[in-house]
Order: sequence, then C-alpha cells, then structure tokens
Amino acid sequence: MRAVLHLAAIGGLLLAGCGAPRPFALDLGHEPCDHCHMTLTDTRFAAELVTRTGREFRFDDIGCLAAFLADSGWLLADGGAAWVSDFQHPGHWLRSDSAIYLRTAALHTPMASGVIALAGGGPVDSLAAALAATRLDWTGLPATTGPR
Repeated sequence: MRAVLHLAAIGGLLLAGCGAPRPFALDLGHEPCDHCHMTLTDTRFAAELVTRTGREFRFDDIGCLAAFLADSGWLLADGGAAWVSDFQHPGHWLRSDSAIYLRTAALHTPMASGVIALAGGGPVDSLAAALAATRLDWTGLPATTGPR
C-alpha cells in the first residue's frame, strides 16, 4: 500500500510539473535578450516565451519577441506561450495574445520598436492619445519590428 501511495505522489508531482507554460522572473541587469543579446534592464518593455517543455526565452523589447517569432518560424500553437509585461504595471505579465499594444515614437524602448503592452480598459485610449500612439493587436505585431 505504501508503494502505491508513493507512486501516486510521484505521478502527481510529474503532472503538476507538466502544466501550462508560465513566465519566470527576470534577472535584470544580468541576463541577455535571446534575440538582440542586450542585457535586460527595464521590465516595462520585457517579454518572455516559454515552450511546452519549459525552455525559456527572454526579451528586452516586445519587438524582439515579435522578431524572434518571425525569424525562427516558431509557433505558439506548438504548445508554448508568450507573455509581455504590462507597461502600466511593470513585472505584471499579460498573455501576449490578450494584451493591447501601442506603438509610439514618444517612448524609447530598448530596441527602438516603440511598442508597449497594456491590459486594456479605459487608460488605453487616454494613453494612446497622450503618446500619439497607434493601437495594434497581437496579429499586427510582427509588422512593427525594427526601429521607427
């Protein structure tokens, strides 16, 4: 009976470890972006990609995430997930496909994409107006990579 309980406990731990991918904490000032290789320094513009097997890719600019996906041909449909940091709440992760994106020349992002992510709601329109920003969604993001 003890052996059965032991095996059940191990099985439960394995299943818990096989859950949906989730973002990990960033080590600002120490780890590089997996696209441009610059050191991650500002959570407001950060993004992360985690494969279904748990491999992590971190980015210093949302544009780097978009470029990485476009360049590699890697698809989120393969079981991974991508997150972007909420510009208004740095370090709070948003699913990349549910965030609202603004592109503006008024902000200096690490790789000059000018792209920020927001959770949505009333502040989006007022922030877009204040920053003279263009509103984007996840499907339009790859076209925004590169300097403005």
